[in-house]
Amino acid sequence: VFSEFFLKYAGIPLKSYINKLRISKAASLLSEGKSVTEAALECGFESLSYFSRMYKRLIGTPPSKKVRGDRREGQI
Repeated sequence: VFSEFFLKYAGIPLKSYINKLRISKAASLLSEGKSVTEAALECGFESLSYFSRMYKRLIGTPPSKKVRGDRREGQI
């Protein structure tokens, strides 16, 4: 199976690798001003709760905090 081949040679499960790519893209979209919902859907997440859990697990903060933090930084 391809996932076993991927794990053997990449050292990371295929699903984990794909989630890292998706969350990385979502973080970029959030930085560009997209809403959490928009970022999640554009990156292929159908469940906002799963997206939020994965984002927090990989980034360390919830995606909503990223949106609020970026908006506050832009204020004078």
